[in-house]
Amino acid sequence: MMRSLQIYFNYFLIIATISGVFGACEKKSTTPTLPPAAKSSGTPAPDVTDFRTVWPELKNKLTSANAALRDELVDPAIGLYLFDNPGVAEIVRKLKGLSEVPGGLPSFAGCELRDARKLPTFSCDTEKWSEEGCLLVEKPALRLAKTAENQIKFMEDRELTDEDKKHLGELGRIERLVTYAIFFNERSYFFGFVDGTWRLIAVDAVTPCSA
Repeated sequence: MMRSLQIYFNYFLIIATISGVFGACEKKSTTPTLPPAAKSSGTPAPDVTDFRTVWPELKNKLTSANAALRDELVDPAIGLYLFDNPGVAEIVRKLKGLSEVPGGLPSFAGCELRDARKLPTFSCDTEKWSEEGCLLVEKPALRLAKTAENQIKFMEDRELTDEDKKHLGELGRIERLVTYAIFFNERSYFFGFVDGTWRLIAVDAVTPCSA
């Protein structure tokens, strides 16, 4: 009888020991705590591809007294093209920077962008622009290659060479980079989004009816 009780006692002791071991293991095995998710600021990053969004920054650069800051708007590989008519005919020439634009740049004070379907034209009869203000035009026509071609044919009075044709093809590629133009104070400014950065590609400073 005593032997049977001893066997039962040992059996319960073994069971209790095993249960205690597993219980301890279960207490030590806990689900790992994940780090808290980063809190969103709630303010989305500005869309740098949207011209209206970046216009205040571009305007600050255009009107800066710092020439180096202004010239950040000019792509070093493309340059800046100026349309002008110092004589009878309209010409286009390549500038090194904004400091070379005749008459300088306006302050753009009061330039509140207003959408327009196309760039305005000037009437020599009425001596008025078809539309005035600070106008924003999407996908404007830029006559860069055509003006350069006319310049060779009529002002230089010669036929196009293979090198000329290659250059005109490059000007055509540059034209296609232009996506927006701003008309203000009788001048047009042509912008394009080049390799992730907005650049000023051309300035139209032609004086209407000056011939």
